[in-house]
Amino acid sequence: MSANIEKFVSEKDAYDRGQKIVAGDGAIVILGYVTGSTIFTKREDQASEVSQALKTIAGFIEIEKIPEALEPYKNLVGSIEQREKPSKIRAFWNDLISIAPGIATLAGAAATITKLFS
Repeated sequence: MSANIEKFVSEKDAYDRGQKIVAGDGAIVILGYVTGSTIFTKREDQASEVSQALKTIAGFIEIEKIPEALEPYKNLVGSIEQREKPSKIRAFWNDLISIAPGIATLAGAAATITKLFS
């Protein structure tokens, strides 16, 4: 979590925020990286879990206002969409966590993503 933010971000709040676009001063907008993805519409069971996890992570990034996490987030989503090797997904995940370690506190989302490379 960002050092200047003292509140706890619940997984539900992060997921709910990840489904919305909120624009304003300092807002982070993430477009087209979760709901428009074909991998998430074709592989129902796991895809739904992964899609929800990514929405939760996107919401966390937006709530915490961590713009430097956007590029690693996009890389992670792209590697999942392209069904890249687990080692590559892990590398993008580790990059994202190094920039926004609070994402690891989102137990359900983190567990879902780490299953892709464990």
